[in-house]
Amino acid sequence: MIFDTHYGLSALMGGLICVVPNSVFALLAFRYSGASQNEQVVRSFSQGSKLKLALTIILGVMAFNWLKLEPLPLFGTFIAATIAQWIALATLKEF
Repeated sequence: MIFDTHYGLSALMGGLICVVPNSVFALLAFRYSGASQNEQVVRSFSQGSKLKLALTIILGVMAFNWLKLEPLPLFGTFIAATIAQWIALATLKEF
């Protein structure tokens, strides 16, 4: 937003391209729990990861083709959100 609203929109979309597929993955992957549902847990993780990858690609293509966004802020916030997610996961003490 410092440079232009177009850059701000590009940065927002970069963050959303990271957050939305990860949220969908979390909803699908963690809907089952327990040792008795082992097969369903593995299947939901597999389906969730495939859908996450597909959503990331689809949202990225839509951002560039339909919205004509700037690549630097879009990729910058996508990478920053991904790294922040990894850092948060690495700092969890419950593992």
